[in-house]
Amino acid sequence: MPKKVKIKGENLKAIAIVRELLDELLLAGTIISDQLSFIVDHGHLSIRCEKSNVAKETLLSIPLKCMPLLADFDFSVTDEIQIIAQPKQTVLNKQGLRFMQLMIDLYNETEKLKYWSGVFPIIALKDHPKLISVLLNAKALNKKANNFKNLYNNQQWDELLLVSFFGSREFIYKADKLSQSGINTSNKSEKGLLNVIDFLNHQTGANGYSFNADNSLIINSSAEITTGEVYVEYNYLDPLMAYLFYGFVDLSSSWIFSVMLELFTLQGNSLLVMNNPVLNKANLTQELESLNKYIPGDIQTNGVNIAVSHIVIPNNENHAALRKVIRYILLTTDKVGRYKDASYLQQEILHIEKQLIEKNYGYWKTLEGETELALLKTSNNEIVRAALTQLNNLTKINLQYIKNYVEHK
Repeated sequence: MPKKVKIKGENLKAIAIVRELLDELLLAGTIISDQLSFIVDHGHLSIRCEKSNVAKETLLSIPLKCMPLLADFDFSVTDEIQIIAQPKQTVLNKQGLRFMQLMIDLYNETEKLKYWSGVFPIIALKDHPKLISVLLNAKALNKKANNFKNLYNNQQWDELLLVSFFGSREFIYKADKLSQSGINTSNKSEKGLLNVIDFLNHQTGANGYSFNADNSLIINSSAEITTGEVYVEYNYLDPLMAYLFYGFVDLSSSWIFSVMLELFTLQGNSLLVMNNPVLNKANLTQELESLNKYIPGDIQTNGVNIAVSHIVIPNNENHAALRKVIRYILLTTDKVGRYKDASYLQQEILHIEKQLIEKNYGYWKTLEGETELALLKTSNNEIVRAALTQLNNLTKINLQYIKNYVEHK
C-alpha cells in the first residue's frame, strides 16, 4: 500500500483526485520526500516543504513514463469552460492515459481553464484588437505568439484557449529520453505535461527541471523561507514573457528583454533583435563568464547585417552588462576589422545602446497609452478590468526598469 503523502486544503473533491494521483504515482515508482505537502487552496495548487532544503536534496522524482503526452489526446472545451481529453486510437504512452485523465479531472474541479480565460491576455482582452496587436508586436518573430495571433484573427476561441493553456504547462521531452522509457516517436521531441510537478510555481533563480540516471524527472529546489513553498524556474523569462505565456507578471526577474525591433549601426547596417531568448551555451572566456545569462545564444550574420535572439536590459546591479553584450555582438560578427579602432567601437556601442533604450521606451509608452485608454472605456466588466490593470502594471514595471537603467550613475 502506498505511503500517505500529506495533502492540505478545503476542496474535498480536489483532494480526493490529488490523493488518487499521488497513489498511482507511488505505485509507478515515484519518490516523494516526507517533507512535502501538496496544497489545494481553492483553485490554487502548490507544494510546500517543511524544511528549507538548502542542501538541495531530491524532493520529488517521477519516472518519465508517468508523463502524459499531448499528442495522445484530442482536446475540446465545454460550454462550462471545462476540458475534455479524448485519447486517440493509437497512443505513444499508454501509461500516461490515466495520469492525463486525473490531471484533467483536477483542472476541471479547480476550474483552471476558466481562471486561465481571465488571465491570458489574448482571450481576456479579445474585444480590444488594437491593444492585442500592439502587445503581440513585442514578440512578432516568435512562433508561439504568431500562433496566438492567427487563432485570434480567425476567432478560434476554444482552440486559442486550449493551445495557450497547455502551452503554459507543457514540457518538451526529447526523443532519446522518451526512448529510454520505452516510448517511441518519429519526431525529435514530444510535448507533455509534468504530472504533479505542474503544482510548482515559478521563481527566477530557482532550480529548473532535470533528469536523473533512472530517467526520472527530479525536483531539488530549496523552499521559500517564510512560506515553505517550493518553486522552480519555468524558463528563461522576463515579465512580458511570463505575462504573455504564463498569465502572470514575473516580479522576481532581474532583467527585461528588448522587444522585437531593428537597430542600425553607424554605417546603416541592420541589427535585428528577434526577442526569442535563447540561453548562451558557448564556452566563454573567464572575463565573460559573468555574462552567461546576458549574451544571446543565437547570433547570425547575413553579409553586413546581424540578427540576435535577444538583448537583455539589466537591473542596476548588473548595469554594465548591456554595453558588454553589445560589444561582444559587434566583435564576434566583425568580419572586416572595423572595430579594431577602440574609439570607434565605443561610439558604436553607445549608438546602439541609445537606440535600444529609446525604442523600447517608446514601445512601452505606446502600450501604456493603449491600455489606459481601454481602461477608461471599460467600466462594468470586472474580468476585463482586472486583465487591463495587470497589463497596465506590466507597462509601468518595464518603463520604470528602463528609467532606472538610464538614470543609473
